[in-house]
Amino acid sequence: IERFTDPGDIVCDPFMGGGTTIVEAIASNRYAIGIDLNTLSTFVSSVKTTPIGANERKEIVNWLNKTKEYTNNSIVDIFLREKAIAKHIKRFITLILSRIQYLPKREHRKFVRCALLRTGQWATEVAYKWPTQKNMWEYFEKRVTDMLLEMDSFVSLCKKDDITASEIISRR
Repeated sequence: IERFTDPGDIVCDPFMGGGTTIVEAIASNRYAIGIDLNTLSTFVSSVKTTPIGANERKEIVNWLNKTKEYTNNSIVDIFLREKAIAKHIKRFITLILSRIQYLPKREHRKFVRCALLRTGQWATEVAYKWPTQKNMWEYFEKRVTDMLLEMDSFVSLCKKDDITASEIISRR
């Protein structure tokens, strides 16, 4: 990006996948256009380039802690027909999805869904044995924490080029 473009140029990624090129283009003071047939790619790229401020970060962490303590046996199992996934994994995903509505902003809900997608992917990739409920929580918490740190790093890189958090979204 830095070798073939100048600050302020537009970088186009016609197969953006996980959005790394979009993130790096914006962090390098460029505008970015990302295209992908897969709507999941669009979703992930959007989440990665939507800044989360310090107060919002606290809201997400508070939500995570409250959700971890929350137990409700009346949660409907949305994966009831799926036999290939362990029951405790289905319950974990159902719990998180049922509690997302308590996050105050749409961006927060998208952020948590993105972390949950990665957690679900990780849980179902373990071929030799299913992760325990504790493993699921540990991985999910780590994923949320890591994603928040990555966002902080991204926003810091943008600030070095005088790109404010509110300008980031307009650059994609």
